[in-house]
Amino acid sequence: MIRLAALVLFATTSVTCAAAAPNTPSSVTVAPKAYVVIEIAVTDRIDYENYKKSIEPIILAHGGRYIARAGRTETIDPPAPAGRVVLLEFPSFESAMEFEKAPDALAASEIRHRSSKSRIYVVEGVAP
Repeated sequence: MIRLAALVLFATTSVTCAAAAPNTPSSVTVAPKAYVVIEIAVTDRIDYENYKKSIEPIILAHGGRYIARAGRTETIDPPAPAGRVVLLEFPSFESAMEFEKAPDALAASEIRHRSSKSRIYVVEGVAP
């Protein structure tokens, strides 16, 4: 069994400007980015490649981007991931959750479920 771990971290920040009343300074609210973290132990390498090909355009369509993808990892406090780490960034927590719940992402996740054991979570970043 091939074991790989993928950590997908999605980070997102959105900026919204609120209209100010006359003679008052405008206010700017900066929402924190969101990070999706996925740890994966791959059990079917070929099928998992199909998942990677199908999920990337869905990530991009929902405003996400890769921060790290299968780069070098070193464990500071065990346990170590079983393999690769992937981090994704989204403009906001809401956009990351919309991605995770999107029908096309859920359909692609069926490939991930049959080709690996995974753990995924979304983390809200710190407001700038």
